[in-house]
Amino acid sequence: MLVWSVCLLCDTQALTFLTILYLVVYSCFGTAGLKVSQVSRVEKGMTLSKEFLQRVNDLAEFVFKKKEDTARDSLLKVLKVFSSLGKVAASFGFIGALISFILAFIPQSNPMFEFMKEQFAEINRKLDSLSLQISTLQTEMEWTNYASSYGKDENVIKNSWAKLTEFIKTAPVASTQEQKTRLAERFTTFYENTGTENSVANFYRYITENNPVSLNKNLLQLIIEKSNGDFNVLVQYTTYFTTLMVSGLKLNVFYYKLKGYDAAAKAEEAVIQLSNTLSAIQDALIECADGFETWAHKDALKLSNQRFSSTKNLATDIKKHLERKFHWFKWIVIAHSNKDEFTFGQSINFEAQEKTSVHLIHQDKGSAVDQNTKANIQSSLQKEMAGLRFTITAQQQVKIKCAGLYKPFPETVVCSGGKWSALPVCYAEQVNGRVECKSEDGATVCRASCSTGWGSTTHPEPAEYKCSQPPCPSFIPHKCNNCTQNSVCEFNEVCSGVLGTCRDACLVNPCGVNTECHSYYHNRICNCVSPWKGDPYQGCKSQDLKWVRPEEAPGSKKTLLLHIYSY
Repeated sequence: MLVWSVCLLCDTQALTFLTILYLVVYSCFGTAGLKVSQVSRVEKGMTLSKEFLQRVNDLAEFVFKKKEDTARDSLLKVLKVFSSLGKVAASFGFIGALISFILAFIPQSNPMFEFMKEQFAEINRKLDSLSLQISTLQTEMEWTNYASSYGKDENVIKNSWAKLTEFIKTAPVASTQEQKTRLAERFTTFYENTGTENSVANFYRYITENNPVSLNKNLLQLIIEKSNGDFNVLVQYTTYFTTLMVSGLKLNVFYYKLKGYDAAAKAEEAVIQLSNTLSAIQDALIECADGFETWAHKDALKLSNQRFSSTKNLATDIKKHLERKFHWFKWIVIAHSNKDEFTFGQSINFEAQEKTSVHLIHQDKGSAVDQNTKANIQSSLQKEMAGLRFTITAQQQVKIKCAGLYKPFPETVVCSGGKWSALPVCYAEQVNGRVECKSEDGATVCRASCSTGWGSTTHPEPAEYKCSQPPCPSFIPHKCNNCTQNSVCEFNEVCSGVLGTCRDACLVNPCGVNTECHSYYHNRICNCVSPWKGDPYQGCKSQDLKWVRPEEAPGSKKTLLLHIYSY
């Protein structure tokens, strides 16, 4: 069973969770150099760390303090917090400075140590506050055996982080350079022997995997399924996953820097992976919130299958459950004998134990998330990543990811001066056609056209799209599902009709009577069925005749007769 699956939120796991948070914060203090003049960089790292903790605290408050927000407001609040967590990516570029600070010989009476001690005290107070909140959480999750692979990679990351923590704590007080080097080697050797880099890559794929034929099940989808669409549970786990992912990415950069490899390139890769991770988490949160009706139906059906004394008690139990789980809606639950006929407008309806009709009604009808909301969320994440300042490169490239089957334009954008090099747009691929997008005068312009042999009877002209201000709405072109040429049809089909439909050539233009029809290369081939003769395209209406002697005729006929005989 997965280590964090059963009791992530119990006391022991809560402490583990807070320990990882503490270590993430600790490594962000790497802006410190060997000069007092660089204290401002240390302070910037500390501020960044405190902001990260505050955002995590905001997520904990969302779970505990169920405010009277609408579904849209609740979702946007959580997604906004996850977008802001991307700022921690800036700390990847400070790891080299932290290593230099650790390996240097600095007296513990140095003002920078006093400064860090004061900041640690403030951060610890925040961690204590988080501990009280997290310790009260409860979760009931049942996991299958295939979840064990996730737990294995999680433990590798956590164990390597413990070794890195040991190095960070002991190396600064080592008295000789040889001792410092040996401590560093203990971490790098452990990192290599446990395959930490591979575990980080695996964990990244668990979160971002979206290939339906992959044997790896998406970890976020697994959470949604096992929690029956519980948005609060998904928030709890994704907060933990984000922290663990940040820890793993930092481990990679630490290792590459200590080994003298290209740590700058690894830091750039970590920034992109963190961006993709946060984007995948946001997509999962949207999907979970948007599918609340499905999960409300399943939960209510499960409750109704239990024994209940009256329809009133059943309705009360279902209402309490739904208001706890989907607290951003006001629920009305009506249960009555199925012998009576009632209409309650648009509602979720089902039969309970073949005797009771149940109706679930919530105040805000319809989808919790529309396409514009998704576009705003994606833009929010992009803006957060654009605002980062990295010491690793002046022009940071970020890969754009769209939800579902949407494609991004451009695939990567360059952040410079807090602005993107192009306005990102998510577009749906043109069916039997293509979409071409380009940047023109600060705007993104897209044009969708049908491929040769295809067209659209409802939209004969190519679809055009232009976005001049972020966030850009998604571009969904019309479908080119009407044929105009035989060549686009199957080998045995032809393009026919006013609407342009591919149909079997023999059905479009049948052969004559008494024939066989075969479709071949967008055409029909007609043949007479023996013994019929004639023009197969017009109809085979005659047969070959032959005179025979009476003794050769069938039966006991003794006269000359006309006998049908085929050659």
